[in-house]
Amino acid sequence: MTNVIPIAKPEVASRQIGGWVETEASKIILRSLELIRAMDPPALTMVAGAPGLGITKSLFRFKNTHKNVLIHVAVQGEGGVWNLANELYRLLDIEDPNGRRLPEERRRIAEAVGFESMLLIDEAQYLVQRNGRGRDDLQPWPSAASETRSRAIAAFRSARSRSEGDASMNAACAASS
Repeated sequence: MTNVIPIAKPEVASRQIGGWVETEASKIILRSLELIRAMDPPALTMVAGAPGLGITKSLFRFKNTHKNVLIHVAVQGEGGVWNLANELYRLLDIEDPNGRRLPEERRRIAEAVGFESMLLIDEAQYLVQRNGRGRDDLQPWPSAASETRSRAIAAFRSARSRSEGDASMNAACAASS
């Protein structure tokens, strides 16, 4: 005769799949975002770190727990001024940009983001595109944001080792505090 012995299972709530796990890195990232949100006048900052640190999850966590937060996720091969402008116009629900008036369009975007909102750009390393004039296409964007008192953060990720990524992320977060 067979005897079935049930396996003892402790009464512990199972972790929700896809749920939030707060790590030391996520605490630093969220603290940096809170500091930027509280600054007056508004500021730009950067979070940099190796893949797998939870930068993207932290940015979306911040967006889900705060009002007036916009997120743009850059994609490799789609960087550059024109693609960024079009995506931001779509996010902000304003009419399409005019490529002949880029400085004015930058200001329109910054004004649409406004003082009370926050723009987060994930995978921002893909935004940098070299052009024939010898400088990065996105160089004028931070000045447009600062002229209109907009808040922004760019989250960069690199392929460096995890320990190097931790060090650069800590340095970036410390610089913003």
